[in-house]
Amino acid sequence: MLKKIIDQSKSFTRSQQFFLVLVLYFIGFWIFQCFHLIYYPIPTEYRDWSGINLSNSLFDQSSPYSFSVGPPFFYIYGLIFPLLAGGLSWILHVDIFLVTKFFVCTCIVLTAVIIASEVYKLSGQLFPAILGFAAALWTGSATNSVFILNPASCGLLIVLLVLFQIRKSQSLSSILLAALGTVLAFYTKQYFLYIFAPVFLFLISNSGLKKALIYGLLFLGILILSIVLISYIFPAYFYAAILAQFYSVGGGWGHARSQLILFFNQYWPLIILLLIYLWRRVRKQITYNQGENLYLWVLLIAALCLIPLGFNTGSFLSYHYQLALPALIIIGLTSLSKLRSTVVRVFFIVAILIFSIFHGELLSYRPIYSEQALQKWNFANQIITNTKGPKLISSPILAPIMGESILLDNGHAEYYVGLDTPSALLDILLPRRYDYFSTFDQYFKGIESKIAQKEFKLIAITKDFHPMIPQSILEAHYFKLETIDLQTGGQTWVTEFWAPKN
Repeated sequence: MLKKIIDQSKSFTRSQQFFLVLVLYFIGFWIFQCFHLIYYPIPTEYRDWSGINLSNSLFDQSSPYSFSVGPPFFYIYGLIFPLLAGGLSWILHVDIFLVTKFFVCTCIVLTAVIIASEVYKLSGQLFPAILGFAAALWTGSATNSVFILNPASCGLLIVLLVLFQIRKSQSLSSILLAALGTVLAFYTKQYFLYIFAPVFLFLISNSGLKKALIYGLLFLGILILSIVLISYIFPAYFYAAILAQFYSVGGGWGHARSQLILFFNQYWPLIILLLIYLWRRVRKQITYNQGENLYLWVLLIAALCLIPLGFNTGSFLSYHYQLALPALIIIGLTSLSKLRSTVVRVFFIVAILIFSIFHGELLSYRPIYSEQALQKWNFANQIITNTKGPKLISSPILAPIMGESILLDNGHAEYYVGLDTPSALLDILLPRRYDYFSTFDQYFKGIESKIAQKEFKLIAITKDFHPMIPQSILEAHYFKLETIDLQTGGQTWVTEFWAPKN
């Protein structure tokens, strides 16, 4: 295989060599940005610290998801990502924040490797595979930064490994691994459960109903066993991870439409190549590998999932990147490899480079953090460091530099109100949910009481964004000491520092 790849690289035309230089430029700058984000002790997104908070809780014996221990812990996603990141930090004895950044970056690169290998396997051509690697780096992107520290990159890697395994082999051992991977994907980020449907449909269409049913039964068996085990070890896990979804960020058709339009604007070359592929298959103008059917099923189920998920205003375009983009890249570039006309092929390569890889920015990249942005972070750090006495941090972006402060909001803490969502069915399924809610509610009321008594020498909040402290209580007992615009990746947050009134 390696010899075949080397031989193909030697046969690149001059135009392919030129395009290859552009692709390598993008990959090189992407890696350069990764090193910057890893090096700086700054979050890449508002909710970065929630997963790290869980990692710390899992490995310092503070019993997360316990009814007795209670707040301030909260995390709405699964256990897999924090377990892996925290485990690496514990084994390597390296700072959890640094390890998590490396882990996420590694997941994205491995995802790109799998996508590139699938393109190469299905197309038999090296150049589309290289394009696929570069385009796949966007699967871990959000808010104009290279990566964010949520479980999506880890979950997507698990999903791609499941698809890679089941496409390669439909043996009993492969089906077992796929079932296990599907459960692990669910416990990484809940909506990755969608991968069950395309795998099940692929097995029906390619291997028959018997193997599909075996996969379904193995999946259900592993899932039920995991539910029993997790409920025993972490009794409150499903109260947080499931109930909080009822308080997820809302939206509407307008937001879903804007995401769809922007996704089409960026990836229309691959979308058109998909349509060409489908048209030529219907007209029986091309031969195809049966494995390509798997990614067509993925695209179909992903499109159905994007209808409700597209309403979510809390994760702009990330669902499109994670659910639809990997399969779109694989089928689109496989279609590219089957084009007969050199002119048409060059047109789509240029379009993919400009829109799908460079995202219309061409070569005008800028550093993520300017010197001015870094100076503001240093200033915020000085304020926290120079303040003596108890400090309350209600802005999760400050968690990496908060020192011995109390962290009121880890990025997911505000979702605890979802535990109180009225529902007769939930009362039956999760009977202790009001007790769990009450524990959080009492904790935050206790914090409000301490604010009223001016026990904290410094309070930091993110202005007008999921306030955990009532503004009226804060203004009654504290005055605004400083306001700083702090940048995380491609976003900027107005961060306020309050000191007690005399």
